[in-house]
Amino acid sequence: MTKKWTQAESIAFESAQETMGHYMAILMHGIMAEEKKPHPDTERIARLTGEHDRVFEESQMLHVHDHVLIAQFRRKYGQLVRSWCECC
Repeated sequence: MTKKWTQAESIAFESAQETMGHYMAILMHGIMAEEKKPHPDTERIARLTGEHDRVFEESQMLHVHDHVLIAQFRRKYGQLVRSWCECC
C-alpha cells in the first residue's frame, strides 16, 4: 500500500523543490552572465556549472517522506537564495 502524503509533507516537499530550483536559476544566471563577457572566466563557469549539476542531483534525492533531508535542503538552499537576494 502506498503511503499517503499529508498537506504539511506536500508543502515542505514543494518548498524544498522550489528553493532548490530558485538556487539553480541563480547559478544559471551567473553562468550566462559570465559567458556574455568579452573574456569569460572559464574556471568560474566550470565551478558554477558543477554546482548547478550537484544541486540538480541532490534534488533528485528528495522524497516526500524524507523529512530530515527536506528540512536540511530547505535550510541550506533557503539561506543561499536569501543571501543572493540581499546582495543583488
